[in-house]
Amino acid sequence: MEYGNLAAGRAAGVEAEIAVINRDLYEARLSSIEKAEAQRLSSNWKMGQILVREGRPAAANTSTPGVLTKQGAGTAFIIGKAGQAITNHHVIDGCKELRVEGRDGVVKVSTSDVVNDLALLQVPGTVNATATINADPAKLRQGDDIVVFGFPLNALLSSGGNLTPGLVSALTGLGNNTNQIQITAPIQPGSVAARC
Repeated sequence: MEYGNLAAGRAAGVEAEIAVINRDLYEARLSSIEKAEAQRLSSNWKMGQILVREGRPAAANTSTPGVLTKQGAGTAFIIGKAGQAITNHHVIDGCKELRVEGRDGVVKVSTSDVVNDLALLQVPGTVNATATINADPAKLRQGDDIVVFGFPLNALLSSGGNLTPGLVSALTGLGNNTNQIQITAPIQPGSVAARC
C-alpha cells in the first residue's frame, strides 16, 4: 500500500510540475494587459464558474461555418496489414472527420467502445509495418515489461513523441476490475500503453 501511495503522490507531483510549466509557458506569451486581465479573472474565479474574456460573449464561435478545422490530435497504432488501427475512444469522440498526418483520405471509425475507451479505425493507404498486439492476454503477468508512447500535450512538450518504459504492477484495476491493469510507467493524456 505504501508503494501505491508513493506512486500516487509522485504522479500528483508530476501533474503539478506540468501545470506550473504550462502556466509559465502561457504567461510568457501574454502582453502586460492580457496578464492583468488574467490575474483579475482568476482572482475572482469560483468553483463551477466558466471564465470569459472581458468584453467578449461567452459562446463566441470563431470558426467559419462549413469549414473543418483541426480540433485535436491523438495516437493510433496500425495493427493490421489492411490498415486497421487502434486508438482511444476519447481521441475520436465528437469528430466529424478523421485524418492521419502524411496519408491521403479520411479515416473510417469501424467500431468504438466508450466503456473501455477504445476505437478501431480503418486507415487509408498502404501499410508497411504494424504494431503487434499480444494474441493471448491471459499470459500477462505481474512484472512484465510495458511501454507507454504518445504525444501528450504535443503543443507544449516534445513534438517527436514520448516513450516511457515500465512494468505491469497489478493485473486488475480499481475494485478488482479485470478490464484494467496497473502499470508503473506514468501516462499523460495522449499516451497509450503497450506490452513488450
